[in-house]
Amino acid sequence: MSWSPQYNRLGPPKAPKRRYPNPILTQLECEHHEVAIRDYTQEINHHLSDLERSSIVSMEMIDLQPEIKWYMRPYLLDFLLEIHQTFKLEPQTYFLAVNIVDKYCSKRVVFKRHYQLVGCTALWLAAKYEDKKSRVPTLKELVIMCREAYDAETFVQMERHILSTLEWSVSHTSLEDCLQLIHRDMMDIPTKHEIEKIARMFCEISTYKRCLLQAPPSLIAIAANLLACSVMDTPIGVVHFYQAAEKYVNEFDDDATFDEDLENQLPAVVSPFLSGYSEDTIYEISKISMVLLLAFQECSQSLLNKYVDQAPTVSRFIMHKAFVMEQFPSLEESTLLGADIPDHVHQNILSLLLLHLISADYDNNEVPFTAFEQPPQFMAPPQMPQSSPLTTPPSASSMSVFSEREYGMIHDTPISSPVDRYVQAGKRKRNWYVDDSPLNSKDRGVLM
Repeated sequence: MSWSPQYNRLGPPKAPKRRYPNPILTQLECEHHEVAIRDYTQEINHHLSDLERSSIVSMEMIDLQPEIKWYMRPYLLDFLLEIHQTFKLEPQTYFLAVNIVDKYCSKRVVFKRHYQLVGCTALWLAAKYEDKKSRVPTLKELVIMCREAYDAETFVQMERHILSTLEWSVSHTSLEDCLQLIHRDMMDIPTKHEIEKIARMFCEISTYKRCLLQAPPSLIAIAANLLACSVMDTPIGVVHFYQAAEKYVNEFDDDATFDEDLENQLPAVVSPFLSGYSEDTIYEISKISMVLLLAFQECSQSLLNKYVDQAPTVSRFIMHKAFVMEQFPSLEESTLLGADIPDHVHQNILSLLLLHLISADYDNNEVPFTAFEQPPQFMAPPQMPQSSPLTTPPSASSMSVFSEREYGMIHDTPISSPVDRYVQAGKRKRNWYVDDSPLNSKDRGVLM
């Protein structure tokens, strides 16, 4: 029997093989979890509602930053998205990290050379708060991701500084929490998983827009879910919206809910309306939907790469609704939500979201699908006097969200948006946007 020497392997230890849990056990655990938290639903909704009101970021304070400008925000978010996707972190981790960055920038002066450090440290904190311990990136990995621009001790110091600035409170009602509240009460349909992905894509797009920082996350999630249901051509989102609105109205009806024992208790919070429901709620949702549709035409390549299977579906939807998109008013981003939109544009957005189709009576989960068979009727804009010539509305993608021209940069921003590439590829390959199946590798190479 011959003896052979044992050689020690050099280098870092290999990561253990990831073991996927049993799907049946996972489903049973989720069902038991729903039963366990059923008695605490109102307490959870109250807590999320209080957090939503207290975690709104001030845009005016971020405007006072001497070096950090809004055109730098997309570059940082693209970088965080790539790290988030590399480590396969939870969806709420990204939203919490963005909120930590915004709250820190609204309270402290951040220099340009430290902006990436703040973003990576915020993602590190959010991963500790939301993810499993095995998925939290290590200090060495963060240093490598930043190409050794900062050392490990710098991340530890920044973590301590962020926590002390936020008074050791990083809780936040994220967009993912609001989406989970919506999808928890929705009926199970075959396309529900795809609706969740498209709604999450719109929620991530909203983090790039300055005007949506002060919008309640619950309204943004509702608008994203309605848009996703419209893209998938299903009325389930509208049915859930009106059922929740009717429940909210009945909850606060004095004649129907009067009870002496409930006099000294807090009013109930009806999900997903964490910020309440009023006559202006639908109007605000329509404006948020308009902002999200316009923002999709300027979204970054990182988002398109992450949602490579869902982006063509949304682009086809925008192509089919080009008549409505052309009527969107061209306003400044800072006044987009505060300005009034014309009545015909508001009605067309409601038609686009299928909010006008719920006219029949429904009971519980019975959906009047016959009411959705007719296509929505879009209103034409009011005719201008003949003395004034009609002008073509400006293109929503004529100026990219990454434009640096106003800051005196040398490089020009390309006029075409990433969506234009999908449109041009769809014209060359007709079977791409007729077939609803996911793109294969050959077509994907043409589109990208």
